[in-house]
Amino acid sequence: MSWPVHPTMMGRAARRPGTGACHNLASGGEIERSVAIVAIVASWARYAEGVDERGEPIQVVDRLREPLMAAVHRWQDAPLAFVATRDVFGDLVNDQRFVTVYTAVLASLHDKGARATLEDLTTRG
Repeated sequence: MSWPVHPTMMGRAARRPGTGACHNLASGGEIERSVAIVAIVASWARYAEGVDERGEPIQVVDRLREPLMAAVHRWQDAPLAFVATRDVFGDLVNDQRFVTVYTAVLASLHDKGARATLEDLTTRG
């Protein structure tokens, strides 16, 4: 799969104060520094679906379970409903760079599964 960006030093930006993914994107920073965080958000959305890769139900343990599961289950009509939860994600849904990577990673999680998606994210060049 061809990803919209290339992850470099995944997680480095998230560890320094004032340089996390949200701050990085909001300040016009490179999306490459935020790919790992975007992939985690997509993985969170996939988890909130409450179904594993074999189609078996899983128990979602999250203090935001109800609103996030409700949002993620609207994905067919509103594919960005999960990240449009502004109490959690702020204005990230308005950042086209974030949305591009988020939708690509979420699609890969559905189509290829978590292991293959992670391999793609970490081995592409």
